[in-house]
Amino acid sequence: MAAVFPLDTTKPWTFNGVTYEYDATEDRWFVISTNKTDAVDDSLEELTRGLDITNTVIDQEIENRSNLLDAAASKNNAQDAAILELDQRLDAISDAAGTLQFKGRYDYVLEKSEEACDAVYLECLIEAAGDPVAAGNCSNIHALCTAAVSEPYPEGTFTSKGGTNVIADIDEFIITGNDKDDLTIDWINVAEVGDYLEFFGVDDGDTALYEIIEEPKVFNVERSMRVKFIRETGAGDGKFNLQNEYTIRVFKTSQGLDLSESDARYVLKPYVVYFEDKPDDITPVHESGNLRNGELWFDTTTLQMFVWNNNAWVGTAPPPSQDIVITEALAEIEALKAKPDITSSTTAPANPKQGDLWFNPSTLKFAFYTSGAWINPDQS
Repeated sequence: MAAVFPLDTTKPWTFNGVTYEYDATEDRWFVISTNKTDAVDDSLEELTRGLDITNTVIDQEIENRSNLLDAAASKNNAQDAAILELDQRLDAISDAAGTLQFKGRYDYVLEKSEEACDAVYLECLIEAAGDPVAAGNCSNIHALCTAAVSEPYPEGTFTSKGGTNVIADIDEFIITGNDKDDLTIDWINVAEVGDYLEFFGVDDGDTALYEIIEEPKVFNVERSMRVKFIRETGAGDGKFNLQNEYTIRVFKTSQGLDLSESDARYVLKPYVVYFEDKPDDITPVHESGNLRNGELWFDTTTLQMFVWNNNAWVGTAPPPSQDIVITEALAEIEALKAKPDITSSTTAPANPKQGDLWFNPSTLKFAFYTSGAWINPDQS
């Protein structure tokens, strides 16, 4: 039943266990006390029990999920162990098969930069030598070059950054992901800091070796690699030439590349020593069938050394029998041998020569060798 507030507002009014008091400023009745506290407490206790049940359910759910995560982790660990075993088998196969190498065939192209285009334009103008037609072609080439700066490099190509093609001056390469045989090479994962890049010129035989000094990076759709020049060899001009084909290899330091052992690959030995009694019997060891400047011939008859220079054998030094310095040295050695020796021993020296002296420390006496016998000069 709804409460009907009394007209007398000067004193409190109680209805159903609730006491009200009138507030004249608000023109309304307010609750000032109630006997329903126990009921409220009972409600709070019921809510607390419900919350405890909810927490128990949440804890159980967390435990179930933890068990699932542990099971998944155990499965992952088992997979990792299987992968590790597979890696070990692959390593064993690799050890048996030899050092693993990654290589591809690429053409060297012009760097796509305005600086490179300007350098080509300047070189073209120098070759034009004032010819207006040739100079106009240079302008066309420059325009085409600058227009293609923003375009990606053709597949199967590489270039050097910095506007130089001199092998020893290059410190960064840009290489496409696919080589000329459309073989995809993941340079980002294949090449690591400390590995070595080798470039072999198929056309001129130039060979260059670089050390990778930074992790490869993505450059547009190509790969950029910062390198440090190590050495070069070969019969070429020491440059990367446009549109020439090069084989690029990656040597993994993790597979035990010993740079000191590979030095022979990068030291061009322009000579072979031939041992013959006359030059007509010499057969060059080169595929060309011709002798090269710097090759040596040791004349086994006169014991003289010759070097091949400008299509002729040139004597490097006279034979020992004709060398004045050697002759004088031999004479001095013989003179030293002729001088008497002084020996200190308790027994007579073996193989004495005329004038040798012998001191016997046990008898404290000297003797000298003459006329085939040891003579004691002591007066006693």
